[in-house]
Formats: sequence, structure tokens, C-alpha cells
Amino acid sequence: GLRRVVAQMLATEADLEARSDDAHRDVVDLETKLREADAKMAKLTSKLTDVTAELEELQDEDSRKRATRDGCNSPMMAFGNFLIGTDDMPTSPSVLELGKASEQGASIEAVSLGGFERAEPKIQRSSRR
Repeated sequence: GLRRVVAQMLATEADLEARSDDAHRDVVDLETKLREADAKMAKLTSKLTDVTAELEELQDEDSRKRATRDGCNSPMMAFGNFLIGTDDMPTSPSVLELGKASEQGASIEAVSLGGFERAEPKIQRSSRR
């Protein structure tokens, strides 16, 4: 009996030591994987921070572009192309009337319209009858 109990206890002890060694190896492997995962997470967090900063910068730039339009996308971009210079203005009846009004002694007042001057007759009638 006693030998059998001692042999059984020795077998149980060896089994427990093997389990303990296996568990220790598992813990070491899990700790290694955990350190690797932490390092990977730190890299990804750093990349996320960089990408977030870049995204905010692009959004700020985009909002500034919307707020201030430049000549490339402005609706008034080619407005100068549609204006006619004063030398190129056609002679119309109103221009002829302006000439007649100035010959009749009416004063002419210049009004600036977008950089061009437009003359308007101001007919002053004398109170003489």
C-alpha cells in the first residue's frame, strides 16, 4: 500500500509540474503577444493622430476656399470681358441726345459706373420766358 500511494503522489506531482510549466510558457507567450499588440496599437494611434491632424488641416483649407473665392472660380471672373470700353461704345440715340443737350447749354455730370464714366445731361432751364 504505501509504495503505491507514494508512486501515485509522485505521478501527480510530475503531472502538476508539467501543467505548471505549460501554463508558464502560455503566460510568457501571451505577454509577448501583448507587448507586440501594444507596440502595434501605439503605431496605429500615432498614425491616427497624424491622419486626424491632416484631415482637420484639409477641412480648414477647404472651408477657407469656400469663404474666399479667387479669380479662377469667381462668378465675376471674366466680367471685364463683357464690359465695353468707352471708346468702343456704339453711338445710340441717347448719346446723340446727350450731344444735343450739351450744345443747348445743359451741364453734364459724370457718374462712375464700375470704373467707366457715364455722362448724364442735367438740363437747366432758364426761368426767362
